[in-house]
Amino acid sequence: MQNIQTKPIYKLTLSAVLLALASALSMIPGPVMPFGGKITFMGMFPIIMISILIDCKWGVLSAFIFSLLNMLFIDPIQNYAVWQTSPKTFIACMVFDYLIAFTVLGLAGLFSKKGNLAACLGTAFVIIIRYCSHIVAGVTIWKEFAGGEFFGLSLTGRPLLYSLLYNSFLLPEFIATVVLVAILLRLPQIKRLMQIIE
Repeated sequence: MQNIQTKPIYKLTLSAVLLALASALSMIPGPVMPFGGKITFMGMFPIIMISILIDCKWGVLSAFIFSLLNMLFIDPIQNYAVWQTSPKTFIACMVFDYLIAFTVLGLAGLFSKKGNLAACLGTAFVIIIRYCSHIVAGVTIWKEFAGGEFFGLSLTGRPLLYSLLYNSFLLPEFIATVVLVAILLRLPQIKRLMQIIE
């Protein structure tokens, strides 16, 4: 096993590499859902893996940094629209659409020491919390944008339904991320990496 003094270097290096990977994946233009919202190519996965492979402390810190990167660099067009609103709306958007929505991903590894199933359930749980955070933002901040139709059903004046549909862009990544976590945690190389870092 590695010297105890080198373990923080492994953790820092792994976190930095996975954070950079998450940022790069989030910048790849993905398909846009019918009501809006862009599907990213596994942008949440590296952040979730930091929490599972190392621990929640590193995961939450990395996820918080990822939320700031998303806010400042990855979603600048949405931010431009928000910057033209009231300070209260701006702060609420930053809190619910970024800080909470992305930082919560760092809690995925909360139960990962209890096995692969617990890690997969933790992954599913944090993505659901992210979805709920976006729903709160949609209903409270973006309600004036609710409109259009869904299979003949008018969404005008129905911000909750509109927000549920708009944020459905998370569904494909939810499925893909949970499946990928389940696959990777079975690999002997990942198991060995977890032993080195412990």
